[in-house]
Amino acid sequence: VYNNIIAISGNGATNNYGIQIEDPTVNNPVDYRKFYIANNTVVVKGTATTSYGLYIKFYLENNYISIQNDIISITNTSELDNAYGIYFNNTHDGTTLPVYNSCVYTNGSSNNIHATGTNIITPLADTNSITTNPNLDAATYALTASSPVEARQGGQDLSSAFTVDITGATRTAPWSMGAYEY
Repeated sequence: VYNNIIAISGNGATNNYGIQIEDPTVNNPVDYRKFYIANNTVVVKGTATTSYGLYIKFYLENNYISIQNDIISITNTSELDNAYGIYFNNTHDGTTLPVYNSCVYTNGSSNNIHATGTNIITPLADTNSITTNPNLDAATYALTASSPVEARQGGQDLSSAFTVDITGATRTAPWSMGAYEY
């Protein structure tokens, strides 16, 4: 899953999900392949009771999931204690960090990246990930000149998987986080 813009504005909803991945065999993993979530921009707004930018109920053992170069911005205006940038639910025994070079912002909440389950690895994000406001363009959700330099130039080169952004523009080194190359 890469180069997507997902924008949700749910007022009065119980839950808002930007990207939701649930594995029905979470306690009995079968034949898995590596699952990548890369260079997406997820924006969740509104007044939902609980908001999730990325909600994952997935077996993390053997590093089945990798989240790279994503921008997740939640500006839930009513329930900041229930705003989660990335929420790992009932995850198990990961052996490496699942979040790399990403910007996860939850409008003042401390729940940027949260995990429940057994034998959770910490930290969940590498030191190249940030939790500051990405200052995205209000209409297009693209990075702007006021976006943090870490978001504009802090992405990991993933050219072995893809080389363009959501518009078809070639990504150049250093890569930008999110769906748009800055």
